[in-house]
Order: sequence, then C-alpha cells, then structure tokens
Amino acid sequence: MVFVTYGGFSDAYSDELVAGGGSPADYEMVIEVGHRVQLTKCAYIQPDVQWIRHPGGTGKIDDAVVLAVQFGASF
Repeated sequence: MVFVTYGGFSDAYSDELVAGGGSPADYEMVIEVGHRVQLTKCAYIQPDVQWIRHPGGTGKIDDAVVLAVQFGASF
C-alpha cells in the first residue's frame, strides 16, 4: 500500500499562530508505504514506514520518519 496525505492550513489559522508569537503554518504532508504479509489463514503482520514532511506546518520541527508494525488475527 502507498498513501499520500496532504493537509493545508488556512490563512486564518496561520495568522492566529503569528499573532500568538509563533511561526506561520502552511502545510503538512505524510507519505506512507507498507505491505501486509499473511502469516496464516487467520493472522497477518503489516510493517509500514511513514515520512512526515513539514510536521506542524511551521517548519520549526524537522521532518520525521515513523516505523510501525500492525498485527491482526481473527478467531
């Protein structure tokens, strides 16, 4: 699976951040890649990687990489 999520912040929100002494915000983007592996008929494991570009929208936080694993089973 591959996902791309983009969130743009409104000018009003950005203006409020600036008025409160913060930095202006414009966007945040997440790119996620993963693959589900069927272990048995009833269980799977799904590792994935997320790259978060421009966290918080202000540029004050470095880009981040998130490693995750999901498990699933049915009984």
